[in-house]
Amino acid sequence: MPEIPLAPLRRPEPGLIEIDLDARPAHVMVDGRRAMLWTYGGSFPGPLVRLSEGETARLRFTNRLPEATNLHFHGLHVPPTGRADNIWLHVPPGESFTYEFSVPSGIAGTYWYHPHAHGTIARQLWAGLAGPLIVEGPLEAMPELAARMSESRCSRILLLTSSGGQHRTECTTGTRASRAICSW
Repeated sequence: MPEIPLAPLRRPEPGLIEIDLDARPAHVMVDGRRAMLWTYGGSFPGPLVRLSEGETARLRFTNRLPEATNLHFHGLHVPPTGRADNIWLHVPPGESFTYEFSVPSGIAGTYWYHPHAHGTIARQLWAGLAGPLIVEGPLEAMPELAARMSESRCSRILLLTSSGGQHRTECTTGTRASRAICSW
């Protein structure tokens, strides 16, 4: 299974993270086969966006697709208005938009981002637009727990396959990996 890249980021000042992300068609490998998908950052799934509770996220999104799209930060408790998680915004082809929101305290966990432009959601999701998002909390900052958590964190990646509705989930714990087939 390919490594999930990290989203390009900058930390220009304490408490602020700036991320660049684009949506674009790209050739990627899916279940050992080359496929043309719509991707975030040219990878499938999209790059890992890693945030911390309490910081401000400023995400510059560029649409390199042939139709309008947007971003939705699934499960994050951020305002659904303005420049935050506003599903009514549409970023036209060739244009950019900067999302900005404060990451609330108490929401550490694993989330995902995907398009949410009404009328195109299903088609854009099935074309490949999805990526992981992790919000770190105060426990990740404690050295005595950080090593332990990195050994036991399980990353689940949904891979589309041609196996009749079955999906492969890979869990990595330290250097060991296990695989399971799940029917949905």
